[in-house]
Amino acid sequence: MPSMIKVEGQLWAIKQVDKVDGDNRLTGDTECNQRTIYVLKSLSPYAKADVILHEVQHAFTCDFGEVHNEKFNNDGTDKEFDGHKGIYWATIRWHKFLRDNPEFLKYVMDSDPPDPCTELPALPGCSPQR
Repeated sequence: MPSMIKVEGQLWAIKQVDKVDGDNRLTGDTECNQRTIYVLKSLSPYAKADVILHEVQHAFTCDFGEVHNEKFNNDGTDKEFDGHKGIYWATIRWHKFLRDNPEFLKYVMDSDPPDPCTELPALPGCSPQR
């Protein structure tokens, strides 16, 4: 797993931790001011990659030291983008992110996918009974 990645042209650290932000339920966190993504150390490589991808989406929105998740939101009234403004916005960034981080892309490609609900039970579609 890479220890550094580029997000929007800036270097970010990836740190593996025993506990994310003091909360046993979290698997990752994004700190805009420190340009750091925290990932739960106990996860499999595949789950870590999933968490990093999730956290990078938060990092895309960092502005003035804070996460701005509203950049993904769209109420569907924007005729120019027909409800897909957030998707277009993220696609441009993902393309650049993947080109800027070949080491991370290799890490993703080399990790074997387990049942995602085993390690990330909070994912949509995963039931607590599993």
